[in-house]
Amino acid sequence: MISRARSYAVLAFIVLAFAGIAYSQLSAQKTEAVITGSSYESFSYNSATGLATWQFRLVINDTFSQHFQFTTVGPAGSIVTAVAAPATCAGLPRSAPVDCDITFPPGGNTLLITVTTPFPQLCTSQVVAIGPITVNQSSIANVAGFVSNFGNDTDSFVGGVRVPNTIPANLALCPVVINTPVPNTPVPPTPVPPVVLIPVVPFVPQVFQQPVGGIFNGPRSNTPTPVRPREVGTAGSTGVGLAPAGVMPQLRPPSTGDAGMPTLRILRLNAW
Repeated sequence: MISRARSYAVLAFIVLAFAGIAYSQLSAQKTEAVITGSSYESFSYNSATGLATWQFRLVINDTFSQHFQFTTVGPAGSIVTAVAAPATCAGLPRSAPVDCDITFPPGGNTLLITVTTPFPQLCTSQVVAIGPITVNQSSIANVAGFVSNFGNDTDSFVGGVRVPNTIPANLALCPVVINTPVPNTPVPPTPVPPVVLIPVVPFVPQVFQQPVGGIFNGPRSNTPTPVRPREVGTAGSTGVGLAPAGVMPQLRPPSTGDAGMPTLRILRLNAW
């Protein structure tokens, strides 16, 4: 009995050992794909059409077929125009919602869509934002899927470098500025004080200060020479120059004229 029990125990151990070895040789179970990265890329602008063109990239850990539904592709007016292989998108070009698929195998690990967005030009250049984007990722292992949201961004990778999403200026849209001259404020003139003219008496040479004769009729001495008046004889006189008889002679002081008196000169100024 004991010997038979031992035989059964050894047989069971051998069966379990072989079962463990067989299980270890089974392939690993496939796992759900995970989004490992995202980016906005290759922003450019066409002034003729007024459209900006850019790309949105999703990097995933893809092990089997995935379905992506873009429920939001912003800003307003954005349209998905293309998708890079190996992914496929239905009904392009179109706005959201957009359904895209990646198969595995061979599949891939990148989903890249191209988007156009209208941006009107302005008088001056402007930096614009692209996005946001909302995507629902589902598969046979996760039929309901899970939602990922990606915000907007004013920068994009261009040649591996982040640069602003710039819309160039359109100078034709700038308003025309007319420079209207501003009239000058009149300034009252400064009053000029009246000029007082002082009359100038011209110098008149002496030759023109006297009537005919001029300087030749200069001052002369007026001292008279005493002259004794001659007595005129009358009837009854006793002789020439004598008083009549019986009459006392009339005595007079000698006539000297204006001798000894100061002489006054009159200076005549003729104003021209």
